[in-house]
Parts: sequence; structure tokens; C-alpha cells
Amino acid sequence: MDAPAEPWLLSAMRFNSASIVGLLSIVSMAAALPAAAQMSPGEARAHADAVIGRAGAGDWFVNITVSDTPVVRHTPSGMTCEFVGQDDRDVIRLYGSPSAAGEDVSCATWIGRTFVTVFATRYPFEATEQQAFDSAYSQIEQNWPHARAVERPFEILTLPGQTAPTMAVFEVDLDGSPSQSILMVRQIGDWSFKARATGPDENDVAIEFGTMQFATALPGGWDVLQAGPRD
Repeated sequence: MDAPAEPWLLSAMRFNSASIVGLLSIVSMAAALPAAAQMSPGEARAHADAVIGRAGAGDWFVNITVSDTPVVRHTPSGMTCEFVGQDDRDVIRLYGSPSAAGEDVSCATWIGRTFVTVFATRYPFEATEQQAFDSAYSQIEQNWPHARAVERPFEILTLPGQTAPTMAVFEVDLDGSPSQSILMVRQIGDWSFKARATGPDENDVAIEFGTMQFATALPGGWDVLQAGPRD
């Protein structure tokens, strides 16, 4: 991978290890997008408004777009959704029980050929990170019985000050193509945050895009990213 323009943004950590093995930039996601996908700031803001509007999510999401990338925030949890793909398929979903209205939501976007969804849920009962992870892991096993868990070491990306998520990586076959599917979970206060990323099994790109998107989605992540390097 070429040296990034802003290497302070994200640290790459080896999963199940505390050692920092390098620095990468979230701006590398832009390389996955065709030039035609780039928007002006005004277009990006209109795109974010449209995504909120299609979902009827205006009571719980606000448009915080400030550049050429559409960005919205789920105000109850603090989760930030960056629609990097700037795609007509970008979507916010509101789920029903058992959580109260607006307390079980997700945002999804395409980044090149990788599909990333981030979730925020406040359950009406106490839940631990491991419980949330185990539940999501079981759903993957049920829905994709042929998925194979990856046991080798791999790099994940986090913003400064963040704890690495509980996560798993699977090898799957989608329409005959080797692919990766990544599950990431963090419990922060009353909120369970989860992300799923599925994309081509090529140089761990789905892991890179998925963990970068999750890092910025977690409460405070986007703000750290925008604050820039510190002396």
C-alpha cells in the first residue's frame, strides 16, 4: 500500500495484539470510488437529507455534512454515518421491538464493491459486548452455514483513544466469488454498536474498509477525525 497523505488518522493494529504495526489513512477509501461518484458539498448535503427523508428518520438523525461526503448523526446514540459511496442505495433503517422507536437503527453504504452497515441499538435489558457479539455471530452461522471463520492474524484500524472491537472475519462465497464478511461489536454505555462489512477477498480490503467505517461511526470517532493531528 502506498504511503498515505495523512498517516496520523488511524492506527493499524494486529487483531488480538496490542502492538501497533503501522499507520493508515481513512482517505484511502476514496480510491475505491469512481470519479463520477464525487459530489460537491451542496450535493453531498442534499444526498444526506434525501437518505434521512427516505427513511422517515428525521426525529433521530441530523445532517452534519460539511464537505463533499454525506454524513449524518444518530442523535440518541452519537453514532455517525458516513456515506462514503455516495450511492443511491445508501440507506438508513429503523427497526421495531424490542427497543423503543429510534433506539435500534442502522446505516449502510457501498465503498467500491464492499457493502458496510453500522448499527446502534439500546436494548430494553442489560447487554454485554460479548452477548451482543455472540448473538450476531450466531446469526451469521445460521444465515451463512458455509461461512468459514478466519484464524490467521489480520490488521484492524482504530482511531486514537479507541478500544479494538470484538470481531470476527469469515470467508464466504458470494455468487461463486471468494469474499470476506466482517463482524465488529462495541458496547459503549447503554448502547450496542455493531458493523458488518462484506466484500471481495482481495488484500483484506473488506477488513480495511469495514474497520475504518466502524471507527468513524463510533461516538466521538468522527469528531476525532475532524480535529486533525495534535502536537
